[in-house]
Amino acid sequence: MLYIYTLQFNNIEPLKWGQTYWQGFASLDWLRMQALNLGRGYDGNAPVILDGKLMNYAEMRKKVNNNREEWMVRLGLDMQIPDLDLTWSNKWYIKAPIKGANQYGELKDIPLYRSYDYGTHTQWDTSLRWSPKVWNDQRIVMKVDVLNVLNKTRKGISSQSGADYGFYTAGREFWLELGYEF
Repeated sequence: MLYIYTLQFNNIEPLKWGQTYWQGFASLDWLRMQALNLGRGYDGNAPVILDGKLMNYAEMRKKVNNNREEWMVRLGLDMQIPDLDLTWSNKWYIKAPIKGANQYGELKDIPLYRSYDYGTHTQWDTSLRWSPKVWNDQRIVMKVDVLNVLNKTRKGISSQSGADYGFYTAGREFWLELGYEF
């Protein structure tokens, strides 16, 4: 089960500046997931060693977030130039750090874990859409999207009990859309 809580601010009416119209938004998403838990079935009071420190299993699970992004900040700014039938859209995403732990051995029957932290991830997506009117309310649509303009990626794999759990952020992508609206 996935719960997403969102707080969002945006202008209802576009702001006019010269021959352009501007729309923007800012939002914060908080994600809570009740799904596969890599620690399910383990005794929360069992001793473990995480990065050289003795603690119980439940304390260790609180320090790591199981390869999940728990929050995300989203920002958007769109500019429209009606005289040219042109729209330029920009979206920025700041994603929560991904943390986790991998077991790498045992010391006197106490599992040894090493933590990792992949830090926050920032992504910028942009698109340019041209939709000239050709007849009455019909339009030709040409749109180019560039996803992950900065080409920042984040990937990792954790292996536990022979099963692999990973995450991956795609690099830069280009998309072309051609269409007809009627």
